[in-house]
Amino acid sequence: GYLVRQENETSSRNTFVLLKHAHDATFNQLLHTVTNLFTDHQFSSFMDYYRSNDVRQQLSVINNLNSIKNSLIELENICFYYPQYGYTLSTVQTISEIALYHDRDFLLSLRGSFFPSFRTFVRSVTFPFSASPTDVVSLVCTLPFSASDRSVKSYYLIIDLKYSAISASFSDVMLNNDSGLMIFDSQGTLISGAGKTYPLSALMDDSQPLSESITTAQRTIDGEPLSLYFTKNADMGWIYVYAQSARLFAQRLYQIRNVIVAVFLAVVTVGVLYAWFASKRLYRPIHQLSEQLGNQDVDVFDRIDGIIAQNERLNNQLQENLVTG
Repeated sequence: GYLVRQENETSSRNTFVLLKHAHDATFNQLLHTVTNLFTDHQFSSFMDYYRSNDVRQQLSVINNLNSIKNSLIELENICFYYPQYGYTLSTVQTISEIALYHDRDFLLSLRGSFFPSFRTFVRSVTFPFSASPTDVVSLVCTLPFSASDRSVKSYYLIIDLKYSAISASFSDVMLNNDSGLMIFDSQGTLISGAGKTYPLSALMDDSQPLSESITTAQRTIDGEPLSLYFTKNADMGWIYVYAQSARLFAQRLYQIRNVIVAVFLAVVTVGVLYAWFASKRLYRPIHQLSEQLGNQDVDVFDRIDGIIAQNERLNNQLQENLVTG
């Protein structure tokens, strides 16, 4: 039982590591690709190009933005929002006044907020020329126009990721029916999940420390005992949780024990039967000899004495014949 539990612990931990690695690889590539969105001065100067009607510079910025969008299948849309000017630059509508932009309500809700690093939003967006809303995970951060003064004249970068692309990265490692993996943003909102999912408040409390290393815990939720594994993505601020049902594992352990006991009993039974048949084969010739001897009317010892006496008579006769001769 102990060895099986250790094997289950190792298997669960390795599954969790593989699932998290699949996500980290996806988003590390994404963050690496969009790094120039933070450092390229063309994006902070875009409204100056637009107001001065510098078409060549405008096209250069737009082409750069579209090339980034097309290089990653996880990207649904990239949008820069310049609240000071009331304009947006995006891969969906290119240049648009905020009043005409398809997602203006969400952008207007960002005004006055400051996100020095990515803030995650899970939402549904209806893009232009689309009849139905699309589920996205939006990453939002605030960028300064001036590197020397980060407190004034800032603008927003909004990156809409395909929700389906996040969920698809779970397909590399199949989950058992009694387990589930969940990803929450820093606010505790479920970004994506596979298997059986639970709210973050039920899985952990505010006092539980989290780091990039894996920590474990035991918790009972709705009468279901769970083995939990936690870790945190430092770059995105996302919390990864892997839940393994302790009850179903105990049932599987009980079934494994029953199989082992059944195999042991079968081996013992076969051994006993083999020994019985072997003893029967060895006993048969002895029994036959005993029956043959038992069927004789003369006692065995009497027959031996008779043979000895007969040998003595033959010996005497031989001696007499030699003397006569």
